[in-house]
Amino acid sequence: MAKGKGFGKTILFGEHFVVYGKTGIVAGLDKGIWAEVEKSTEDEVATNEYKKERMESLQAIKKALGVNVGVRLKNVSSELPAGAGVGSSAALAVAIARAINNEFELGKNEKEICNAAYESERIFHGTPSGIDNTAATYGGVIVFRKRERGNLIKRLKVKKTFYIAIGISGKQGITKELVAMVRTKREENERWFANVLKKYAKLSKEALGALQKGNLVKVGKLMDENQVLLREIGVSTKELEEIIDIAKKSGALGAKLTGAGGGGCAIALAENEEKAKKISEAVKKAGYGSFYSKIV
Repeated sequence: MAKGKGFGKTILFGEHFVVYGKTGIVAGLDKGIWAEVEKSTEDEVATNEYKKERMESLQAIKKALGVNVGVRLKNVSSELPAGAGVGSSAALAVAIARAINNEFELGKNEKEICNAAYESERIFHGTPSGIDNTAATYGGVIVFRKRERGNLIKRLKVKKTFYIAIGISGKQGITKELVAMVRTKREENERWFANVLKKYAKLSKEALGALQKGNLVKVGKLMDENQVLLREIGVSTKELEEIIDIAKKSGALGAKLTGAGGGGCAIALAENEEKAKKISEAVKKAGYGSFYSKIV
């Protein structure tokens, strides 16, 4: 019997703008998912929750790792909310891949684990970007950009460890519908949208520099600016705005929605762990779900 862990993720900068070729910045969370597996006579998922999905994930990962004997997924322990845009499916895939690697002593490296998790992600997301399974495998801060010749996915060296408080709105936006809505707005007013993209391109470049230098005050300010643009394209909600307001009043250096919007989560950058905990508790007091995490 062996265990493995995959990290959760959050989008610091980018969201809808990456669709149009702009740079996104994603961070791996220290919160994640643990999976426990053991050799078996046949493939088996011992938990009833999401049984079909977990079986499909297990079999895709086995195939990618070259395992031809039975595997029992004995236990799954999650620190991440499902369907909240924090990469829970990719974290589970990486956890399973690592656990299988450990159980069968395959000696696979991190890239091979990441690739196996990607095969699982393909089942649920069709043609995923690869950013979720990369963050779930390696953690840290990752730069992402869509390209015709293959997406750019690169780890960014950051000077300072930082903490993020995450508030869960309790509502779920449908990514496909939100992307289509933004595209329609762009077609209706291309000049306006081009200006929005120009503003985002400038702030994302500044964000890369600020993260590398460990200038968290600057990063927070740029997160606020990113939220202004997301508000402008119409993907924020009353609940997300309330979480952001609570976070700012509780000492957040910056706050914004994360993911497609229309629901889901908002994130707040904290100066340290104590501040992150304070922000998270304030969000919970207002009736929302919340947790905080170190960026690993």
